[in-house]
Parts: sequence; structure tokens; C-alpha cells
Amino acid sequence: MTESIKTDIVQQKIFISNLIEVTRKKDKELKKFIDDNLFPRRSSLSIEAINDNINALKKMDKNEQLLVRGRAKHFEESNDPSKYFPILIAIIGIIISLYGMLRDLSDTFITFIINVLVIVFMVLFTTKLFTNTIEYRSTAIYFNSLITNMQYDENEKTS
Repeated sequence: MTESIKTDIVQQKIFISNLIEVTRKKDKELKKFIDDNLFPRRSSLSIEAINDNINALKKMDKNEQLLVRGRAKHFEESNDPSKYFPILIAIIGIIISLYGMLRDLSDTFITFIINVLVIVFMVLFTTKLFTNTIEYRSTAIYFNSLITNMQYDENEKTS
């Protein structure tokens, strides 16, 4: 083996090790890793470097593939905005019932302020939830599709 092939193999192993490590972390860190190393439109790396990273993924053993595939699927499913639609309906219901309940208690200025504060809090919470989910969604779909549709090298053995 030449020195450059040995270096490439070591770099591939380091990349796979970094990917496995980041799959254990939160979605924000996983998104950053994918965007920086695998997503052509968001990465500052050259296309060749991104292709090298994708080729490194093909060298994963069966255990690594299972770990990464599972995390990719979870990453996509947890960032699906349609799953939060029932929460939005529930929040709207809570706001309406809270308004009715506070209106029945009294028509004071304090009731109005409490109602406005609760509504503002719920709107901000819902907006943050949907913004984060939508922001992560394209990366999650890309990563899951990449990992799911990849043709892995069959000659790699399980660790």
C-alpha cells in the first residue's frame, strides 16, 4: 500500500468515527456535522471532499451502518412538522378555553393581561418549535435518503 492510500483509509476511519460520535449527540450538532461535511449546498468543502466523505460512508461496517441508519431515520422523523400539527390544534383549544374561563371569572384588566401573556407565550413556543423543525427538515431528509439509498461495500466485516 502506498502512503497516500494509507492516509485516505485513516481519514475515512476518522470521518466514520466522528459521524458515529455525533449520532449520539443532539439534533443541532448532527445537523451541523451533516451540513459541514455532506450537504453540498451548505458545506464550505469542495465537491471532491464531500464525495470523499460520502465514499467513506460506503466503507462502514454493518454495525456502523445500523447505528447511522437508525439515527438518520430518527433525525428525519423527529423533525417532521406534520407531527406537531395536533399540538398546534391543542394549543389553539387551550387558548380558546382559557379565554372563555378568564372572561367568565371577571372582566378586569388583570384577566386581560394574563390572557395576553399566555397567548403570547404559546405563540412564541409554537413558533420556535415549528421554526426549528422546518430548519432541520431538509438536512434530515437529505441525510436519511443518503444513508438509506447508499450502496455499501459488501467486503467490509462487522466489528
